[in-house]
Amino acid sequence: MTLNQTEKLKRKIAEIKRILEAEKRRFGCYDDSRGLRYIPASYFVRLGDYAVGLALTKAYSVKMGVYTGDQPGKVIYFYLAI
Repeated sequence: MTLNQTEKLKRKIAEIKRILEAEKRRFGCYDDSRGLRYIPASYFVRLGDYAVGLALTKAYSVKMGVYTGDQPGKVIYFYLAI
């Protein structure tokens, strides 16, 4: 992956985080009916940073009160399979 592609993915990750935080400020809670919380994890997998992707998935699962199963890492395994 080129440096330009890496920077582009990092900008996309930052933008999605900004959108989610703006929704929380606007509505008082996360309204992630679009599933935006899952996209940054797939970008981190593309970047090869699996630990950060898993940590972010766990953090959003806790913040949003979403049950991801006994192993939140299953989401990361899904991205690896794609």
